[in-house]
Amino acid sequence: MKRILILCICLIMFTITSLANVIDPPKLTPKAPTEEESTLTKEGKMLHDKGKYDEAISKYEQVLKLNSDNVSALYEMGFSYFAKKDHKKSLEIALKGARYKSNILPDYYVLIGNNYDLLGEADKAIDVYQKGIKLSPQEVSLHYNLAVTYYGAKKADKAVKSLKTAISVNHNHLSSHFALSQVYYQTGYKIPALLASLRFLVSEPKSNRSEVALKLVKEILQGSAKEVSNQINVLMSPEEKKDEGDFSSISAIVALTSASRFLEENKKKTDSENLADQVEVLFSILKENVNKKNKGFGWEYYVPYFVELDSKNYSKAFVYYILQSTNSPEVKKWLSDNQPLVDEFLLWSKNYSWPKPKS
Repeated sequence: MKRILILCICLIMFTITSLANVIDPPKLTPKAPTEEESTLTKEGKMLHDKGKYDEAISKYEQVLKLNSDNVSALYEMGFSYFAKKDHKKSLEIALKGARYKSNILPDYYVLIGNNYDLLGEADKAIDVYQKGIKLSPQEVSLHYNLAVTYYGAKKADKAVKSLKTAISVNHNHLSSHFALSQVYYQTGYKIPALLASLRFLVSEPKSNRSEVALKLVKEILQGSAKEVSNQINVLMSPEEKKDEGDFSSISAIVALTSASRFLEENKKKTDSENLADQVEVLFSILKENVNKKNKGFGWEYYVPYFVELDSKNYSKAFVYYILQSTNSPEVKKWLSDNQPLVDEFLLWSKNYSWPKPKS
């Protein structure tokens, strides 16, 4: 029994030591590139962007023969190997580059962490991201990638925390809003997921990700009601989790309003018109509840934006703007016919002062 206990302790200590040595603080000083080196590196990046990774790597090799301390060329080489999915080689190169004190050190940490994660070594990836954050706490990509690894390791609560931190570092980091909406939705936080998706869509209304986010919005706003044999059935969700804020009353009203599009007076309305009606109801309900000392990230961070948006009568402009990924002629016409209002809304949104997340 004692031997087994000692063996277990040794294994734990070995794991801790191994993680501690995944990456060491930078100590080397890079050498500034010459004009020739910069030209070759630029040519390599152009080849990389065309998907010609081997040719790009060849350019970087030429640079490193001239200057083995060129951290930019070293990083780009590691990135090209990453794109080739040669993660072991990419990792080897990135670890070399991370020994240098440079302004692209956070990029190296992200590359190292990504490689470890894709090689199935999530613990090492997490360790690298955390060490990178200690060196560069304002580098949003480190927080974001840490969240991605946490979620892949089935640590959704930690993923959510890291995404919130990423948003606090850069309120316009759209990948974090998008990821937060997906994690919220997949872990049963429907209204927070809805708010995060709407926030994402106002800054990225027309992309492949926009289609995913919009589908989530419609599922939450409209998915509770079904019409069967001229009868409207509304599915009320069981009591929702409240550790991300109490949205139970909002959720219940959203479920009830999801039936509105099946009412006789709304059947002649387009999908866009019905969605606009639902969103306006949602914002008005949020406005009624925002001052009731509700806590949680959704209430403290997302809700005030939508409440102010609604108070300025921008709700309809908002809805049609976020519907651009549908490529609907109706949406395009509305936006064109109401261009001054849309521009006014976008200017207000651009200048909106986002709070620092508290939770």
